[in-house]
Amino acid sequence: MNVGVDLGKDSNKISSSKGNFLFNNLIAKGVDRIGDKEYSLDNIDITIDDTRYLVGKAAGVSPMRFKAFSKNHINEYTKVFLLSALSLLDDEVFRVIIGLPFADYKNQRKELATTLRGDYTIQCSGRNRRIIVKDIAVFPQCLGALVSISPKGVAGMIGIGYKDFGFCLWKDDEPDISSSWSYPIGIHEAFKAALPEITREFDYTIEDIRPEMVPVKHYDELKQYYMQLLNKHWHRIDFPLYSYGGGSYWVNIGKQIVEPVYADAIGFRMVANLKWP
Repeated sequence: MNVGVDLGKDSNKISSSKGNFLFNNLIAKGVDRIGDKEYSLDNIDITIDDTRYLVGKAAGVSPMRFKAFSKNHINEYTKVFLLSALSLLDDEVFRVIIGLPFADYKNQRKELATTLRGDYTIQCSGRNRRIIVKDIAVFPQCLGALVSISPKGVAGMIGIGYKDFGFCLWKDDEPDISSSWSYPIGIHEAFKAALPEITREFDYTIEDIRPEMVPVKHYDELKQYYMQLLNKHWHRIDFPLYSYGGGSYWVNIGKQIVEPVYADAIGFRMVANLKWP
């Protein structure tokens, strides 16, 4: 099965021929099982190399939970997230295209592919399961979203995530990687700016803040900064702009595309289908 995977600092998005799904990148390591619940998207209870992990919603009930990609997209939990995603699909053999923010892509793509390719025996809620990652390729985020809409002429794609902001240019019917980049500045920055105001009324930490709680002025300030970055790299913007990602619901730049949350994963699956027909 060909699969597109978008690893985010807030959630991980997966696209396959069976549909699209996501789970939060919360994780709890070395914990006891949470009962005999059926293995599912809401109950990812996975054992890899004799270590048990609760992932996504299942980890939310554990006091040992934490965000695994707070800074780096390659760590000991990257494999856990990929195998958790693939374990929710019925096939045994997978060919995967996975996305990283452009800055991480430049520095980590070879390491990531080497780390994730392999033949694994895991346990899903105590039941043995074999997963073979036969082929894997790493692409920069935004590229998948561009492929998913395949615009005509020159166009810019802007990805606004929880902790990342990326952009990619489309020219001559293909992405122009030389005109693409990413910054670790997502809507999380608006959350941080709003935190002092919110905590005057509520005893919240930044992890408790939801996007709708943030005053619009902080999203507007973030939009201004994003436009400065775009003008710095692209100089003259006289072409259509499109946006995607969870942050595109709150920071309005360009036209939001269909399936803004899954756009990269969908595009990566489309590329996988061309690469491995």
